[in-house]
Amino acid sequence: MSVMQNGGGLTHYKLNEWTKPWEFAGPLCVFNNIDAMWEFMAEFNGASYMQIYMCLYEPSPYTFVWHMEYQDTKRVCDLNMLPDGTILADRVMVLDYVPYSTEATKLLHAHQSGDVL
Repeated sequence: MSVMQNGGGLTHYKLNEWTKPWEFAGPLCVFNNIDAMWEFMAEFNGASYMQIYMCLYEPSPYTFVWHMEYQDTKRVCDLNMLPDGTILADRVMVLDYVPYSTEATKLLHAHQSGDVL
């Protein structure tokens, strides 16, 4: 199983089509468990807008995520700085939307506030 976050970034996903990273960033991040995705959202992206999908992915040989910033400066984040369960991917195919549930919303808010359920 893999889950991914869609929205808030520069990559636009379409159902059942392979998506590659934006040319000035990469690789894509997918997650092998829902807890890793929640942690990533809470730590790195916030959670004002997200959609969760099941997906297929092609693993990347990279061990870091990067994107270009002002004046062609490359910003890098090593895989070991990302939540356990983060997988770096060269391409991703979005399959099925995973609808929000009350339980999922509780888990996200608990994770963001540091509470344990």
